[in-house]
Amino acid sequence: MIFLRSVSFRLFTLSISILSVLGITAALLQDVVVHEERVKAQDAVQSRRHEGFRTVERALSGVRLWQGNLATAAMTGDPHWQETSTQALAEAQGRLQASLGSIATYAPEVVGMIRTGVVQLPAQLAEAVAAAHGGHRPEAEQAMTTARETVLAMERGLGTAEEREWGAIEQLRASEREAAQYSLHWARYCTIITVVLGLLLALTVARSLVRPLRRVVTAVREVAAGTPVSGLPPDRPDEFGDITLALRQFQDQAEKLRAMAYRDPLTGLANRTRLEETLHSGIVRCARSNTSLALLFLDLDNFKSVNDSLGHSVGDRFLREVARRLQHLCADVALISRYSGDKFTVVVEGLKRDGTQDTHLKTLAEVLLRGMSEPYQAHDDFLYMTASIGVAVYPVDGHSAEQIVSSADAAMYLAKRSGRNNVQFASPELTVEARRKLQLAGEIRRGMATGEFEPYYQPIVNVRTGEVAGAEALLRWHHPQRGIVLPGEFIRVAEDSGLIGELGERCLTRAYEQAVSWSRSGRPVPIAVNLSARQLQDKRLVSLVEQLQTAHPLRPHCLEFEITESVVMERLELSQQTLQDIRSRGHKIGIDDFGTGHSALGYLQRLPIDRIKIDRSFVERVDSSRQSRAIISATLALADNLGLDVVAEGVESPAQVREMKDLGCTLQQGFYFTPALPPDEFEAWVSARR
Repeated sequence: MIFLRSVSFRLFTLSISILSVLGITAALLQDVVVHEERVKAQDAVQSRRHEGFRTVERALSGVRLWQGNLATAAMTGDPHWQETSTQALAEAQGRLQASLGSIATYAPEVVGMIRTGVVQLPAQLAEAVAAAHGGHRPEAEQAMTTARETVLAMERGLGTAEEREWGAIEQLRASEREAAQYSLHWARYCTIITVVLGLLLALTVARSLVRPLRRVVTAVREVAAGTPVSGLPPDRPDEFGDITLALRQFQDQAEKLRAMAYRDPLTGLANRTRLEETLHSGIVRCARSNTSLALLFLDLDNFKSVNDSLGHSVGDRFLREVARRLQHLCADVALISRYSGDKFTVVVEGLKRDGTQDTHLKTLAEVLLRGMSEPYQAHDDFLYMTASIGVAVYPVDGHSAEQIVSSADAAMYLAKRSGRNNVQFASPELTVEARRKLQLAGEIRRGMATGEFEPYYQPIVNVRTGEVAGAEALLRWHHPQRGIVLPGEFIRVAEDSGLIGELGERCLTRAYEQAVSWSRSGRPVPIAVNLSARQLQDKRLVSLVEQLQTAHPLRPHCLEFEITESVVMERLELSQQTLQDIRSRGHKIGIDDFGTGHSALGYLQRLPIDRIKIDRSFVERVDSSRQSRAIISATLALADNLGLDVVAEGVESPAQVREMKDLGCTLQQGFYFTPALPPDEFEAWVSARR
């Protein structure tokens, strides 16, 4: 029974029925054609037989004509006419005998009768002629009448035979016509049945396929869009019942995947993807209703210290507590999400575009600040955490989701710089700066795709011997409109936009290839490459170095790495492990901008360091500040005791060169020697010093 309700079975049955009826219709129409061909054949036979009868009739008419002429000639006694008529009558009888063959096959009895009459006719005419010559006129007329009756009898017999033959043929034609009409009649019925079955098939397709398929398509679109499914086909024992079941399963899986895709696994809040979609749709709604939308960008202050001091498990619990507090404090807002790390966002919709919105948002932000500052107990300790909040409003601070996020992020960093634990609203200046960074990030992506970034090399000179002791790879951007762009203009944007990792990998690869080239040319120059925080925390860094070493073997001392204090302190444990892995492969590691951090002496003891670089802020005042000289002397003494090399960076004058040399720092780099140069100019500069 279930099989009978199957859509495929119904379609198959209707299709077979239509094909069967079409086959019967074709057979009936073929039968009509056959009957019509038979009618045409009967018409041809009739035409041929009619022509045969006409031939015999014409010949018989000639016999009758000359028989009459002969009778007249005999009665008048004209011998010449009599002779002529006798001769013509004989010829007419011969033609009659010859024409009888055309009807002999289908009128043999008539042919026999005519031939008998043709045999009798000469005797009858001879008797009439003899009686006329003997003066026996009555006997002659009687004989002539008998001869004329003989001819008339032949004509009547011929006509009767022709009518009989014509009737038989007409009967056959009528029978074939009737059969053709019968077949044509049923062919019409079959055509009507085919049309009806076709309509049934179309209705079945529309009802059983098209409408359910439309429901299925609508349901799939709703599932894909994440909206409630309203048009799901009902459960039924056919193929669409199976589709409905599969679609329900797909909906369940899609909802699970959507929850995974839009939900932060740690806090249970919405994630960054959900935030972006909410902002996009919210901006559309606000544009239609002439209302405003606000984004509060919240970043925890000094959260890194929680992870570093109490561990990541405590940090994760604290992030979950932050999420709980936000949900409690912002119950009526459009969306609360965890943007990344210790950054959270709050979206507020439906704000009136008047002076009350700023007051409302400031009140909400202050509620959040107070809620975040409440102590949180972790084991036996109480954690006091503050937050910095940036606020951006659509459409004042941006017309797209990206612009709103960028403006709120810029306002949040302004709150950080303003002492933390406060609220800052986005301003036109901040918005312009945020948009500039957003545009610059796009240009950086384009520049990486077109190969516009290239490392330049600034030499490290041993001022005691004059030799080039190494080089630092400094990235340069060959901008198509702005020319050479220095790292200070794009590195921070690359870090904020997540592009620094790829940019650093490209610089490392190019610097490694350059070190290989100089090593193969017989003039090896150790190259120092700067590592960003993203690279140092990425486990792929060591793998990349191994891949480069495998592809192009290079002595480890020809490739060095430099890091800054701030980079190391972001994730000290992970940084320490990565640096130890690099050091174990024979590469030297240096600390850049030494002396500007907060825990330099501590990490000198913990990290595998080979070299320190004295920051330019000390070098530039070495010839004018006793404090700078004292700090540099202490640094050199510390490095000497720890067995570390020291490089003075930012050397720009002969006095600085002399003072640093007198203090014992012989490795120096800076504009005094040369700015960073492209590889070919660097080689020429080194060659000129020899």
